[in-house]
Amino acid sequence: MTGPVPIRTGLRAGGMTALLGGLQRGLRDLIVPLDRVAEVVPAQGRVLEVGCGEGLVLKRLVARSTRVVGVDIDERKILGARQRFASQPHVELVLQDAFTYLSGTPDGSFSTALLVDTLSGFAPGDQLTLLAEMYRVLEPSGLLVLKAIDGDVRWKAALSRALSGLVCGVFQMSFSAGQKFTYMSADALREALEALGGVVVVRHLHRERFHPIPHVLLVARKPAVSRP
Repeated sequence: MTGPVPIRTGLRAGGMTALLGGLQRGLRDLIVPLDRVAEVVPAQGRVLEVGCGEGLVLKRLVARSTRVVGVDIDERKILGARQRFASQPHVELVLQDAFTYLSGTPDGSFSTALLVDTLSGFAPGDQLTLLAEMYRVLEPSGLLVLKAIDGDVRWKAALSRALSGLVCGVFQMSFSAGQKFTYMSADALREALEALGGVVVVRHLHRERFHPIPHVLLVARKPAVSRP
């Protein structure tokens, strides 16, 4: 693990920030099947999303969750999320590095933990550590919901990497933990989640309805009783 990542702040200000932020939200809603992610999250649970951005996934969950926590290192996005959920007292938005937040979170704190296109922004050596920490803070029978890009579908993954680089590096519309994107294969992600003890279901969303981005959704359920 490389250690805590500094909090990132937007490089653009004023009207340009608002314009680029709105453009990014629109593109993300269009390109990423966020409704598919939200529909697997049980109702009436305690939800954590690491890399929540401005809350595009959380807004789909807030009405049916008992507690919602979103964590992100991008100050601009957290400010936007706080404005979005200002009237929702059960929503907490935290400006913090993922590992710093998780290190202070007790085991079993959440019923669902989400990583939506966040894992690839971490260094390869940190990705398995992040999955393990997300799994640790789940209660028994809790769900780890991972939306990722399947690195095995090479031309689609290359397209996704180019788009992410354009959004983060060129237009500075977003920040991630490193600006370089490393995509694990769906099989490797499944094996990693199974190694943690989860019962894993994999859905290749880009095959269910053709999509040029190889979206894959993995849902790992933690056993009701911890394995010896």
